[in-house]
Amino acid sequence: MPRILCVGALTLDTIFQLEQLPPGPGKFIPAQAVEVAAGMASSAAASIARLGGEVSLWASAGQDAVGDRIVAELAAEDCCDEGWAGRAGRNAAGSL
Repeated sequence: MPRILCVGALTLDTIFQLEQLPPGPGKFIPAQAVEVAAGMASSAAASIARLGGEVSLWASAGQDAVGDRIVAELAAEDCCDEGWAGRAGRNAAGSL
């Protein structure tokens, strides 16, 4: 089976769950929040690995606590190897 290469950026997404959609602008307290390693390339790589495919992920990840967490989460998915770019002196990206 050929190895698939996924290339992209990594982010740490924070996803909030609300009891209902807000009626308009304002501040709302979420019922729950979860943080997950994300990015289109990393999501694709994790899916390929879960389906038993051979995959490499080449991505940029910050050299900070968030970047370390993203790299660890993806390593647990068995879809990361040596392809990390941009670690030195950079902060990881995040989204809400």
